[in-house]
Amino acid sequence: MLSMLDHALALAAQGFRVFPLRPMGRTPLLTGWQLSASVDSERVRAMWWDPVMGAAQPYNVGVATGGGLVVLDIDMKNGKDGERSLRLLEMLNDTLPATFTVRTPSGGRHLYFKSEGPIGNSVSRIAEGIDLRGEGGFVVGPGSVVAEGCYARI
Repeated sequence: MLSMLDHALALAAQGFRVFPLRPMGRTPLLTGWQLSASVDSERVRAMWWDPVMGAAQPYNVGVATGGGLVVLDIDMKNGKDGERSLRLLEMLNDTLPATFTVRTPSGGRHLYFKSEGPIGNSVSRIAEGIDLRGEGGFVVGPGSVVAEGCYARI
């Protein structure tokens, strides 16, 4: 079974800027996480490693968005059906290309895309149940575990 550090290192190796979230949570562990997020394996190890305990800590993994990464957050909670909204958008436009995708504990998805320029954050502005995570935002990365379940790459 992979540790949270293993998940963080795997994401960093793919070019995603990672930082620790509280264990079993979705909240950044560090103040200034935007500046701490990194793809550098040594920096990532240092963020997850407790030198006193001599072990990696079970921090969840945050993935910083912006800087060329935008994530479509398809929500399936609180009465929102983001999957239905996405299907309607695809019928009116083009189907989205295959991309790095993460299943969320609520049954939603995070779709990762490269962006040429800065893109901001929004909640249900594109369509009901579809949020955008861009500059200054983050998503919970695959491998992370919360009370409702785990985030898993699909």
